[in-house]
Amino acid sequence: MQKRYPSVVLRKGRERALLQGHPWIFSGAIERVMGNPEAGEVVCVYSHRGEPVALAFYHPHADIALRVLSRHTEIEINREFLQHRIRKANELRKKVIKGDTSAFRVINSEGDGVPGLIVDKYGEYLVVSFETLGAQRRRGEIVDALIDILSPRGIYERSQSGARKKEGLSIEQGRLWGEEPPEMVEIRENGLKFFVDVKGGQKTGFFLDQRDNRKLFHALSWGARVLNCFSYTGGFSIYALKGGAREVVSVETSEAALRLINSHISANGLDGGRHRMECADVFDYLRADDSSYDLICLDPPSFARTQREVGRALKGYREINRQAIRRLKPGGILITFSCSGAVREEAFYRAVQEGAIEAGSALQLLRFLGPAADHPTQFAHREGRYLKGLMLSILEREGS
Repeated sequence: MQKRYPSVVLRKGRERALLQGHPWIFSGAIERVMGNPEAGEVVCVYSHRGEPVALAFYHPHADIALRVLSRHTEIEINREFLQHRIRKANELRKKVIKGDTSAFRVINSEGDGVPGLIVDKYGEYLVVSFETLGAQRRRGEIVDALIDILSPRGIYERSQSGARKKEGLSIEQGRLWGEEPPEMVEIRENGLKFFVDVKGGQKTGFFLDQRDNRKLFHALSWGARVLNCFSYTGGFSIYALKGGAREVVSVETSEAALRLINSHISANGLDGGRHRMECADVFDYLRADDSSYDLICLDPPSFARTQREVGRALKGYREINRQAIRRLKPGGILITFSCSGAVREEAFYRAVQEGAIEAGSALQLLRFLGPAADHPTQFAHREGRYLKGLMLSILEREGS
């Protein structure tokens, strides 16, 4: 017998985005709720005409009131459903993760059909984040599925995102199952060794979404003088050294992160004499630095976590790119990123262009950049595509 879920009926025409593939429905689109569902419960979503259109997690007090689980309304959202989604996601990673790589994202929330669930694999350990109440309520079933499908040595929780606050959830961190990860977990990425603090590092310890972009950086580095801004623990720097860069300068405000770069240099048998570290604010460093570089990476932390911060963030992107373009040699290459989910792609691209104009340069667009394939998003879900980037060169510059 088919399970009967509480019902949510949408206002006239408000199912259109859902039918076009978007996985969110905002609270203002709801006409009425029947069956008295609790926050985090699964509901069946109906159009204004009474047609079932989706099964979704429901939250009566959040702006995103419905997060779509499936557009097949005749199925049941249970342990078997979650196991199927996690198994399917894991099979996809087996196809898209190539080379000697032991760290990647296994589940990317809506992108893998499990809204609010993030799972990253670091060697034999999993780091998970439950970002919505719907995922939190199924925590036990999810952990059981991860154990059955991925056979980790341990599962560690880092549920710390701002999305949890919007869903009325507090921060939770600690061992969920099995062994607690060591202070540093050794991983391999495209054959390179890195040491990751999965318990205290940024995000879940390492910027896994940049894997393919780091590989591109490696290919561009031969004989180059390289500047890696916001270097953190040196992912782009290590790839550049491995790629044969003549000199690599890493700029980062965290002394602890900079020290870890030295460990990565030693672990990979690289020449530390070609690497220089600068513990400094990137904005201040670029304004004071009069050097020029063949290859520059700008990978800043999120400048905007909310819509209120977007205006200030765009000014920051414009300024940082203006300064970097001034330091780029003729024929050099800049790769520049925004990981701010609140900043739309077009706005970021415009800020970079404005920075180039202020720097007196006309840019060549060589490639659009984004996250690695283990960070999928639903095609219609633009909000899920938080990482956007550009690979640029200078066509001409004032006075040259």
